[in-house]
Amino acid sequence: GQESIGPSAQATPVDKDEFKNTGGIFGAELDLAANATVYLDSYFQEADVDYDKSFGPDGRHRTKNQASTIGARTQLTDQLDLDVSYSQSLNARQEKPASLNDVSELQRDIARAELKATLNDNHVLITGLEFEDEAYKASSANLDVESEHKSAFVQHEIDYGKHDLVLGLRVIDHDNFNSHTTGNACLLYTSD
Repeated sequence: GQESIGPSAQATPVDKDEFKNTGGIFGAELDLAANATVYLDSYFQEADVDYDKSFGPDGRHRTKNQASTIGARTQLTDQLDLDVSYSQSLNARQEKPASLNDVSELQRDIARAELKATLNDNHVLITGLEFEDEAYKASSANLDVESEHKSAFVQHEIDYGKHDLVLGLRVIDHDNFNSHTTGNACLLYTSD
């Protein structure tokens, strides 16, 4: 197989009065066979941000964001592709100074399977299933909440030359908000 490493960057910390930031991205793909690829994407960022000098020199908060996805895609036939992935993300925030001592974080785990059928040159049909688990914690409010939802979706992409019409429908079963259905329509324009 072939191996390709995608864009990789390490940001240089920015040292200003109101902002300090460090982050990076990483991506890699490995071709296992003629029509099968395994991929990994990862992102992280940490920052200190001033928000109110009335708290004194430490009136700031620290944020931390990270996300990773691992997946595999394969071409089953000339018209049919399968993509299966697992993603995990974490968004955290800590207030400073220590007298506030508020920490909040949101973690998401998502498993997804998507089947893409190219019907002809102008029509693509995408169907899939998704399972998402969320956990939210906030120390100041003494919150520790978890929820999960399952969804099935279908999307039809129609190519009209410079215009694309995208129609979608998603059925969601959420353990906190019950089941519901959402629709989506989007018209895209490609300029020269």
